[in-house]
Amino acid sequence: MAINSVTGGDKFQRALEDIAKRMGKAPVLKVGFFETEQYPDGEYVAQVAAENEFGSTTNPPRPFMRQTFARNKGVWPGMATKGMKATNFDVDKTLGLLGQEITGEVRIAIAEWGNPYPHNSQATIDRKGFDDPLVDTGRMLQSVTWVLEDTK
Repeated sequence: MAINSVTGGDKFQRALEDIAKRMGKAPVLKVGFFETEQYPDGEYVAQVAAENEFGSTTNPPRPFMRQTFARNKGVWPGMATKGMKATNFDVDKTLGLLGQEITGEVRIAIAEWGNPYPHNSQATIDRKGFDDPLVDTGRMLQSVTWVLEDTK
């Protein structure tokens, strides 16, 4: 019977402990619309985004965020795993790359929103001059972003 041995276990253990230590301090990635963004009239972009996402008394729901997250829920974890390896387990860099990716996907969803979803009312089309339910001035599209929040 052959006996195999492995050496270097202490170094490997220290490397794993270092990775775990860095990951234990991981910030939270948030993607969306934040309270600093406003339209010229003072209305908050986050409020308009929520009304578009969930609907209001005058508008049907247009769930661009929920659909983006549902469509990519199987993709983003793999991207995070690859990002961790590519950044030598730098959590901030990995989450930053993932934040950029998710922000881009949400922007695409806003820009490409259309059939079979509810169109603008004729009054809104007349006011805007076009029928694009999630785009009016472009402020909401430009305002979606990401942040890392410290968990300490």
